[in-house]
Amino acid sequence: MTHITILGPNISMDMAKPADTCRVGCRAIIERDDRILFSYLEKRNQYLLPGGRMEICDTEISCVARECKEELGMEVKPYERVCIIDDCYNDRWFRNIYYSATIEKEHLPPAMVEDEIALGLRPVWLRKDGIVDFLLAQTILPVRLAEGHLLTVLNSHYREICALLTYFGSPLIPIPETLRSSAKRMVVESSETVPS
Repeated sequence: MTHITILGPNISMDMAKPADTCRVGCRAIIERDDRILFSYLEKRNQYLLPGGRMEICDTEISCVARECKEELGMEVKPYERVCIIDDCYNDRWFRNIYYSATIEKEHLPPAMVEDEIALGLRPVWLRKDGIVDFLLAQTILPVRLAEGHLLTVLNSHYREICALLTYFGSPLIPIPETLRSSAKRMVVESSETVPS
């Protein structure tokens, strides 16, 4: 199990512990025909692996399944935890837990929330070949963005790249120079089990 921590510009590793403002979400890595499925937020030009915030009644697996059904109209079966990625920015701390998953049923009516509809969320399949370069070349537009979430949104493509490279069994890439003002350092830990 790989646990990656991305530290913001004004935080050190000893400060990177769960805070009162912790947000935990679960995401799916779904591969089919040499493509990876994303939830694309058109108004932000943001590509996210499908998923979202855990609710009180959720397990990690039920969160992945619920979010994919709500966002994409797909029933998925999560089967293996790939990695955990923490984003730590001053008083904000975000944890994303990634699962590999398969699609069980498609073309169901999605049940998106108002913000997802306003941001133009839709499913998009991206080719695996060249996916890292493609994501790095995209400029995220911080439209309708709460101030406290700015850094995690601006760094989201890099976070998703780290999750995908872990899934592919490929080496991680350093934080791109274009993100150095919002992501100071990355710490990687590997173990058989990572506390949740």
